[in-house]
Amino acid sequence: MQLGVVVVGVVTMDRSKRENKKPPKGDLDSPRLIKLVAKYRILWDPKFPGYKDVHQKELAWNKIASNLYGSTGKVCQYQWSLLRAARSNNRRDARSRNLSGIATSKKKKP
Repeated sequence: MQLGVVVVGVVTMDRSKRENKKPPKGDLDSPRLIKLVAKYRILWDPKFPGYKDVHQKELAWNKIASNLYGSTGKVCQYQWSLLRAARSNNRRDARSRNLSGIATSKKKKP
């Protein structure tokens, strides 16, 4: 008895045809973006009833983008994620600098 291998098909995609997952960085006004995002609880409050509704979030990002000239919802969302990451990094660094106590030296006892 001989076992055979059947190849149904192979799908390949040229790298040049792949979509870039990251939208380009927009030159957005960060304070204005923060104020606009604050108006849409659906984007930042997990207790909000429609928080998990992807379609409603997309509509909210597009509304924000319409207030920021020359921008799209994806660019606004990407810029917001950069702002959130920068804030959390700054908070983490500040906490590590403000630890109580004096640093001890790691000298070995004779």
